[in-house]
Amino acid sequence: MGGLEEILNQIKADANEEAADILAKAQDTCDSIKENAQIEIDKIETAGTKKAESEEKLLFSKIKSAAGMEAKQKNLEAKQKIISDIVNKAYNKMVNASDEEYFGYLIKMTEEYAQPAEGKMCLNKKDLERLPKDFQEKISEAANKNNGKLSVSNEPINIENGMILDYGDIVENCTFDAVFHNKKDDLQDEINRFLFK
Repeated sequence: MGGLEEILNQIKADANEEAADILAKAQDTCDSIKENAQIEIDKIETAGTKKAESEEKLLFSKIKSAAGMEAKQKNLEAKQKIISDIVNKAYNKMVNASDEEYFGYLIKMTEEYAQPAEGKMCLNKKDLERLPKDFQEKISEAANKNNGKLSVSNEPINIENGMILDYGDIVENCTFDAVFHNKKDDLQDEINRFLFK
């Protein structure tokens, strides 16, 4: 989805800053755990016995291992939060886009989801009232790229945003919720590669 790539590029700076903040917090937590471990080690060292030395090594090994596992877990949680935030920002950006951008997204989605058949595009009342003048022409061109034919239905349907492509026997749910839900794993993988190479 070309529109999503544009959105991802537009929010890259925000995501990098947010990633740095979350990773810094995770590092602070790791540092705190290591400091506490060192305090415990210092207490054991003052005992001065061989048993204490053995316990110290064992405790240090356990604490170091636990700190490493906790740091990895915090890092993973931070990355997952960043990815989730970016997906939510991309969704909100599409939903709250200007009319020109919004209908541009619908055209790009038509290019991707149009079937090689004759059908109609169904929109909600709000979108029907603000249709650009050349929208039908652009939708026809987009559908034609897939050897299809689409016309915009004048009857509003009850959807929040996006569109439904109705071909009679085949109905493509292209609401933004449905598209994001269907592409969630792909989006998360793409964002992960983009941010955490």
